[in-house]
Parts: sequence; C-alpha cells; structure tokens
Amino acid sequence: MAQSAGTGALAGTVTDPSGAAVPNVTVTLTSADTNQARTATTGSDGAYKFTLLPPGTYRVRFAAPGFKTSDVGGVVINV
Repeated sequence: MAQSAGTGALAGTVTDPSGAAVPNVTVTLTSADTNQARTATTGSDGAYKFTLLPPGTYRVRFAAPGFKTSDVGGVVINV
C-alpha cells in the first residue's frame, strides 16, 4: 500500500544507541539523479515516511540537536 503504479516509499524509525525513539529529527532525502531534496520530521515515536518517490538512488541525512548528523548513501527505491 506504500507504493503506487510508478513510485515507491521510504519509511523508518530513528532510535538512539539505547533503542529509544528520537523525536524531532530532521530527515532529508536527496535524489542522486536529480539532486532534489525532500524533508520530513520524526514524530514522538521517532517515525518518518516519504511517499510517491520516483525509483532511483537516494541519500538520507538525519540531523537532531544533541546528536551527531548521520548520512546514509546508496539507498535504492524500487517500484
């Protein structure tokens, strides 16, 4: 249900090293193909979701005050 005919989705939960959910994390998803970026903020449960994503390779950046910024490259979205 997270996909439509020509798009995909990416969802996840941000946790700290102890496994506790981290709210208010800025999650930035950037297309490696077009360099277009989308931003979401985690909820109180640490969850985020991007929908209607064109297939391709993306880079995801997680940033929150008091935490080290983390980048994850090579995230592939398929239909």
